[in-house]
Amino acid sequence: MAKAKQTIEIKRRIPRQARAGETVSLILEATAQILEAGGLPAFTTNAVAERAGVSIGTLYQYFADKNAILLALARQQMTIGLASIGRRCRARAIPRSRAACAPWCRRWSTPSAAATARARR
Repeated sequence: MAKAKQTIEIKRRIPRQARAGETVSLILEATAQILEAGGLPAFTTNAVAERAGVSIGTLYQYFADKNAILLALARQQMTIGLASIGRRCRARAIPRSRAACAPWCRRWSTPSAAATARARR
């Protein structure tokens, strides 16, 4: 009998207060540091918790397992990269280049900029 495919649970608890958001940021930053220094072999939840300065229980309040931490870090880095691309597109002075990257700029810009772009249409 085939097993049902499990969905990856990214976060168990969603941080609602600034302090909780800082804890999640510390966990993701610690993960990045461990991966840069030692790669996947050095990446354990205990090592992340120790580097972040939080208990292992706190780490598991926010992330179900190592894969959830890696997925959250990948999404964070992708969001940062796409925002950078959007800023570069908007900064270009040549109208043709701006037109070429307009779909990216509209999609990854801030909501207020997206609303402005829709209003111009």
